[in-house]
Parts: sequence; C-alpha cells; structure tokens
Amino acid sequence: MKNFSDYAQAIPFESWILQAFCLITLGIVINLALCYFLRYASKVASLTHNTWDDSVLESARVPANILIWVIVAKLCFDLFAQEFFSQDYVYSGLVIKIATIIGFTWFLIRLIDRKFYSAINARRLDATSAGALSKLVKIIVMLLAALLIIQNFGFSISAILAAGGAGGLVIGFAAKDSFANLFGGLTIYMDRPFGVGDWIRCQEKQIEGVVEKIGWRHVKLRAFNMNPIYVPNAIFSTAVLENPSRMTHFRINDIISLRYRDAEKLPAIAAAIQEVLDCHEEIDHEVTKLVSFEKFSASSIDVMIRAFTKTTDWVTYRKIRQVILLKVIKIVFEHGAEFAFPTQTVHVEK
Repeated sequence: MKNFSDYAQAIPFESWILQAFCLITLGIVINLALCYFLRYASKVASLTHNTWDDSVLESARVPANILIWVIVAKLCFDLFAQEFFSQDYVYSGLVIKIATIIGFTWFLIRLIDRKFYSAINARRLDATSAGALSKLVKIIVMLLAALLIIQNFGFSISAILAAGGAGGLVIGFAAKDSFANLFGGLTIYMDRPFGVGDWIRCQEKQIEGVVEKIGWRHVKLRAFNMNPIYVPNAIFSTAVLENPSRMTHFRINDIISLRYRDAEKLPAIAAAIQEVLDCHEEIDHEVTKLVSFEKFSASSIDVMIRAFTKTTDWVTYRKIRQVILLKVIKIVFEHGAEFAFPTQTVHVEK
C-alpha cells in the first residue's frame, strides 16, 4: 500500500510551488510599491488647489490593490492547472478581463461618490440633488460595465440592445406615467426650482406646503395643517410653481377704508402713515414704499399702504405688519377720522 511520501515523490511539487511563491512575493512587492507611490502622490496632490487628483488617487487605492492580487491568483492557478492537468485553465483569461472591468467600475463609482461629496461640501449642490445625480451616474456606469462583461462572455451586444429596444418600447407604453415622473424628477434635480425645506405653492393644482423629500417618482410635501402631500413629479414639468422661500422681501399690501365725511383729512392721514413707513427700521427703504388714494368704493374712500420688509421670515414679517397697522389705527383716530363700514341710506318720500 502506497503512503503519502510515494505520491509526493511521483508529483514534482518543487517547480510550481517555487514559481507560485515567487509570484506571491512579487505581488507583495508590487503592492508595497503601489502603496508607497500613492502615498507620495497624495502628498503632492494635497499641495494643489485642484481636488480631482486627490479624488482619483484615493479612489484607485483599493481597486488597484485587489486587482493586483486577482492577477497573482490567476497566474498561480495557471501554474497549478499546467502542472496537474498539463493545460491552461480555459477561463483564466476571461477571469482577468472581468476582474479588470469590475475593478475599473469600482474605481469610477468611488470617484463619483467622492466628487459629489466634495460638491456638497463646497455647496455647489445640495445633498438631495447630489445623491440623486450620483445614483443616476453610477447606474449608467454599472450598465456599461455589465454590457462589457456580457460581450466578453461571447454574447452580441447589438442583439441585446435590439431586444432591449423592442422591449423598452412595450414597457414605455405601459409605464408612460412612471417615465413622465422619472423625467420630471430629473428636471427638478437639474433645474432645482426648489429644495428640501422650501415652501412651494401651485395655485392651479391647489398644492401648498414645505418640501420634505424629493424622489424620482414624487415629491413629499408637508402642508400647513401637518398633513403629508405626495405630488407626482410630472406635475412640476407643466404647472406654474411659486417658491416663496426664495423671495427677497415680504410685502405689506393693505387697504384701509375711511368714511366719505373724512375726505378732507385724507392728505394728513396719508402723510402720517408715510412717515411711519419712512422711520421704521425693518422696512427696506431701497424699494418703493407708498401710501396713496386708491379708489372710491361704495361706502368708503380706500387708501393703499404698500411697503417691503427686509426680513423673509414669516413670523417676523407678521409682527412688523401688526406694529405698522396698529400705528395706522392710532393715526386715523388721532385725526378725528373713523374707518368706514358698509352702509345704506334710505330716503323715504313723504
């Protein structure tokens, strides 16, 4: 009966083991050299104002190390197959190609994440837009990588694209509303008419609320009665949208009604109200402010008060407006006038 030493003498282990050991050693040396090079290059790149070189070096670090070990493993496996089966492993070349594609795709995904993260820190993009755009770009990169892998397996990409085009046409008709919402979401991310936290209003659709989430299918709003509102993105592609959160001023635009018998006191009252606006520190004096006669109404003489506040905070604006209107009431009474209310005079014929 043969023992293990007999099999060991029959199979020449020494040659391929030594070659595999040399390959592994070479892989360690190359990895150490790559780490040293990337570390030195990162120090040099940190001295520049351009962030692309830092992102490229940091993104390539892990994929490059793993790709080196995949190549070493492939070569070692080839030695094993040649030694014991006297032939190369048929799929070893395919494995290295696929590993290269996956490694490069991984590098691009890491680079995309870093660039969009730096865009958020530099405030060139908000977090919601950056997250959505990075997902879209990564999906495109992964689809291209999948097509390359399929091509390396021997399948025809043109046939797959043709079949996908026919299937996409059928799916497009069946899911046209979903695609409309998808492109509406893309329009929101590209144009950015509003962002998370903005107060938006659409009069024609009777939609108003604060944006809580921007998705690819719908936008989630929180109404002022605290109810959630889910609006399909397709609506924002056609509807007229108002974004009060991006206003530069709040407007005071009020009408006060005086009695007809107080018409002679109107110039003095208007001048006193104008002085209140001119002296108020929260009113923006660079923008037109006006107190003037508006029109003859059925039971009153109407006076228009128009001014713009410096603040865009709604609560602060309401307080400023209240202070001004209380002073208007005081001015009217100090001049011996009164506010009008709807009246009718009936003449009875004798």
